[in-house]
Amino acid sequence: MNEQENQTILLGLMAGRLPCGQAKAYEVVVNHLYALLGTQRVHVHLTEHGGFVYYVAVESRLLTSHSSFKTCLPACFPGGGAFKGDGIYRFESAGLTVALIMENSVPRLLVNDEEAVYQSIAGLDLPAYGLSEEQQALDFRLVSAPMLIQGLSQRLGSWFYRSSLSLFALCVAVYIGGLSYEVMASTDERGAVSKKAVETDLNATLKKISIQQPLARQIARIQTVSSTVIRAGGWIEEYNIDAKGQEQFVLMLPDWVSRDYLSVLGDDIVTDSLDLERLLKVQKQPKKGKP
Repeated sequence: MNEQENQTILLGLMAGRLPCGQAKAYEVVVNHLYALLGTQRVHVHLTEHGGFVYYVAVESRLLTSHSSFKTCLPACFPGGGAFKGDGIYRFESAGLTVALIMENSVPRLLVNDEEAVYQSIAGLDLPAYGLSEEQQALDFRLVSAPMLIQGLSQRLGSWFYRSSLSLFALCVAVYIGGLSYEVMASTDERGAVSKKAVETDLNATLKKISIQQPLARQIARIQTVSSTVIRAGGWIEEYNIDAKGQEQFVLMLPDWVSRDYLSVLGDDIVTDSLDLERLLKVQKQPKKGKP
């Protein structure tokens, strides 16, 4: 990356702090940035501390050829390796002066030539901290918002997968335990049981388990939806299955997804194209009047 390209990225950087409470940190930040920039195509680094989420962000278009861009700025947030409390954290990069002002633990980022930055911070009653080479080497990579959300979807999918395997194993164990008891009793009464007959009965029962158990069906369905969303590079906004097994969800997928992807989600879905973000909103509501 040459100096001019680096300068363009540095000048586009943003930093801030938002309360997150019980909300997901990435949702809080991405929604905030969307309100500011009109796009969710951003690269971010998040730091959660004391009920707040601190972020460094830049529009993804500035990183088109430099997706591996890293910055030491998160090290200056509370809990970071360079954080010393309120103050002005300064370093030089690509011929520019970068100053992260932490006042009452609220960050404000200035990037400009040295004189302009100095004029902006001259009247602040805050200590100044110059970042050492070691501290500047604390590089943090900014990740695209869709990739961040996809990572969460993948962890969700992995959890569903492990849960479905655990449920399947439990069903098998229960069945085999019962079957073993029946075999022992039958052996006492009739002598020997045909091994082939036991295997046939076991296979038939396992097939019934996968089809008939409501919880197994629900987990399998959740896993199917999750894996479909992950393959498409989208994310799950909402997902719910009620006590009657009726499903409802809101998914965000890239607008290029083919009908094959959508067909897996069911015939009763409703799609809405979000042209500005080149996304497809996919919704499914529970059927009314279903017993």
